[in-house]
Amino acid sequence: MAQAKEPPKSKASTEKTDEPPEVIRYCSFCGRPSSELRRLIAGPPPANSFICDECIEVCISVLYQDSPKYWQDRFLQIMANPQDLRIKPPENEQKQAKTNKGKES
Repeated sequence: MAQAKEPPKSKASTEKTDEPPEVIRYCSFCGRPSSELRRLIAGPPPANSFICDECIEVCISVLYQDSPKYWQDRFLQIMANPQDLRIKPPENEQKQAKTNKGKES
């Protein structure tokens, strides 16, 4: 009596890798997964929040409608000095840092 042969196991199922499984991230605003988006931008840690390029376009549109002259000027300023776009600590952290600097002197 012949025994049924098991199909050969693929290399993917037999090889062990040290790579962690891919983490799927979602836009915190529209809820779409990163696989459906062109770009997903992370917020500052430890919030673990993200915003996609399409939601950013909506935000820009809303802000622009509110005050177009300001945002035209601001956009030109940002394009001239992109290094100025960085996350700044909240005001209370800035005040605390200044206070701590004064104590060190």
